[in-house]
Amino acid sequence: MSQVTIAQFAEVVKIPADRLLEQLENAGVTKSNVNDEISEDEKMKLLGFLRESHGSGAGAPKGKVTLKRKSTLKTGGARASGGKSVNVEVRKKRTLNKPASPSTAQNQSDEVKELETRQQAELERRAEEERKLSEQAEDRRNHQMRKQIEEERVRKESEQRQKEAALREKEETARKNREEDERRILDNQARQVAEKAANKKREEEKAAADKRKKGGGDNKQPTRYGRKELHVAKGKSGRKNQKRAQRRNKVEIESEHGFT
Repeated sequence: MSQVTIAQFAEVVKIPADRLLEQLENAGVTKSNVNDEISEDEKMKLLGFLRESHGSGAGAPKGKVTLKRKSTLKTGGARASGGKSVNVEVRKKRTLNKPASPSTAQNQSDEVKELETRQQAELERRAEEERKLSEQAEDRRNHQMRKQIEEERVRKESEQRQKEAALREKEETARKNREEDERRILDNQARQVAEKAANKKREEEKAAADKRKKGGGDNKQPTRYGRKELHVAKGKSGRKNQKRAQRRNKVEIESEHGFT
């Protein structure tokens, strides 16, 4: 909280600034002028002094009487060398407390009470002001703390979402790679099976061709029913066969003449 000058505090408690400055001096608080700052401890010291002097009139300047005495001593004389004399002046100052009349004491007591009440009210007002400022500062700290906590929560959630997204992307990439590897393996297997089948077919076709080539090298023609024909010498066939041949020739001659 900012410091307050004696003049400002005098306006608060509704008394002249010079009077307040004098009361501070009587309370043991040394100040040079009304523009000096007064602290809370000095205010409390002044309040304690006023409470102690309540009703005694000790704080009032009109309750004091100052007596001054001056005396002059003359030393030396005509007999002194040179004929010179020395004057010595002695001053004494004594302050006496002047008894206050009942009316003056009552007025001073009322003034002290009023000043005490005003100062107490001012202290309470300042205490309330400090309490409110402290509460506001605490609210600002709490608000800042809640804001930082919320920002940290949002940041962590964002990082977690990014990690989860990166993990999903990694898993998706791994899954695609596995599927691609499996597809490539199946394609290789299918290609190998197809190549083996094609090779086997070519080998079978080649073997069949080689077999046919080997069978045609003997210059033997197969018979109509897969049996070898018997060659009979002309004129040696049996009589039965001659009759069949004559009958067949006859049929063929008749066909040539249109008899069918």
